[in-house]
Order: sequence, then structure tokens, then C-alpha cells
Amino acid sequence: MAVPWEAFLLEGKKHEAEVDFDAHLKLDTKLSHYLKEATSIIRPHMAAKGRQYAYCDEIALAAAIDPDSIITQSRLLRVTVELAGHLTRGQVVVDWTHNMEEELSKVQKSMDMSKKAVHFVTTYDAKKVDEMMIAAVKRI
Repeated sequence: MAVPWEAFLLEGKKHEAEVDFDAHLKLDTKLSHYLKEATSIIRPHMAAKGRQYAYCDEIALAAAIDPDSIITQSRLLRVTVELAGHLTRGQVVVDWTHNMEEELSKVQKSMDMSKKAVHFVTTYDAKKVDEMMIAAVKRI
């Protein structure tokens, strides 16, 4: 299972109306202080763009702990790591539209079709992730 960056970027804006992504940072615990410091650069950057810093890695952890409650939609997709610099360099390239399968012969057959597709989380229950985050921060 993988939670792509797009789940954070695209889904986060949608969930801002229902979840305060900073609520767990306002608790007075060691973990909240650590997480606040760890996100101290990105949060103001996102705020300048009118956005909250939504959950990202937290989605993956919550989905690993309780996939049936957290994952609301997912897809099986093929991926490759671009090392030659044709598409990116050293990044995971996700075939969201299945174009890689069609264009395989043109792009040096870089995708190993013998490997299984990866289960990608595309939408998630933000309220449940938030509840898990707040509960975890309160404990530590």
C-alpha cells in the first residue's frame, strides 16, 4: 500500500472544512511540541498560500493500522522509479492514466510489467485520521 503525495495535496484542501489539521499541535505534550517543530517550515509556507498543512505520512500510518476505517478509495497502479532522467530523476512515477503501459516501447520499456501493481490510497477519512492523531498526541 502507498499513499501518494497527491492524497495530501488534493485531498487536504477538501478536508480543511471538516478538520483542523493544527489541532493536535495545540496540545501541550512532548509529541505535539516535536511535531510542531518538525512542521515549522512547511506550515507557514502553506498558510501563505491559504492552506493548512494537511496530513501526509499520518495517512499512511493510519491506513496501515486500520485500513478498513481509513481508506475510502484506492486504486491498483503500476509504478517505476525513474533513474535515467527521462521523466524525473530518482522519483517514483505513478501511472495514473495507464499511459506507461501503452507507451512502454517508446520509453525504453522501463516498467517491469511482471511486477505486481501497487495499492494506492486515493481518498481517506480525514476525521478518523485526525481522531487517531489527537489520541496519539495526548498519550505521549
